[in-house]
Amino acid sequence: QFWTRATSIGSVPRLVGAQVAEMCKASCSVSVRMISSSRPVPKTLMASQPSALVNPLVSKSIIAASSSSSKSMRPSTLSPRFSSTNSPSSSTSTPDANEWYQNPKDCSLPRYPELSAGGLLRAGDYFGTVCFAMTGTLTAAAHGLDMLGATIVGTITAVGGGTVRDFLLGHEQGKPKRAFWIDEPEYLLVSIATCVLTFFLWNHFAKTFGLDEDDPWVFWSDAIGVGVFCVIGTMNGIRAGVHPVACMACGMMTATFGGVVRDVLVRRPVRILHSHKEDDPNHFAKTF
Repeated sequence: QFWTRATSIGSVPRLVGAQVAEMCKASCSVSVRMISSSRPVPKTLMASQPSALVNPLVSKSIIAASSSSSKSMRPSTLSPRFSSTNSPSSSTSTPDANEWYQNPKDCSLPRYPELSAGGLLRAGDYFGTVCFAMTGTLTAAAHGLDMLGATIVGTITAVGGGTVRDFLLGHEQGKPKRAFWIDEPEYLLVSIATCVLTFFLWNHFAKTFGLDEDDPWVFWSDAIGVGVFCVIGTMNGIRAGVHPVACMACGMMTATFGGVVRDVLVRRPVRILHSHKEDDPNHFAKTF
């Protein structure tokens, strides 16, 4: 490092390279310590080196190089990825353990589904929204709610978890954050359309195709939606730069809090807090 910075200023003649190399070997440890501590190499150090006295031009050049390098390596300009004892050009430096959430990464998804990892996750998000809106509407209708009530409950089931998450985060990448469906109204439209269609058409399809709200495909569709919502909620926590435990809480809230609000509104035991095995002993046998 010292030799590279010394020769890069262009004032060291190539003919005295051997003398510079000899001097660098003699003062390597002292120079590294002074550069890392952001103090310029004093002239008394160069005067104390016999090889530096051979050519005064070498001493002046090295002093200028070390002084400029020490100014450019002050602690205020160092990257937080590197400790004060490591060189900023070292590839083996150990990053700060807390830096990954102090400087959050941009892991945003594309706005609409596409043929990519993020696009497929976005498609799964839409799929989960439809499943949650459908199951929420069926639950509300089974408890005697009319079309308006079933639509409200189904929509809350679909977008309620993400709304609670956004309310608690409050910001994302330094910007104020509001409920996601305000900036992406397609989620609200998809939820409302699914609720209305489910309310009017479920009985017809149930009689025609023998469907039941306890069928395995309903269970697995709901499970896929829970998984996708959990991943997306965790990604929102990462973008907001919160602690890893808070990121996991964001994923849990996104996946389950919509159902919690649904169960509270229809006045039934919260599903995620009860096993419901006592209601039907053969439930798992029929599901699998």
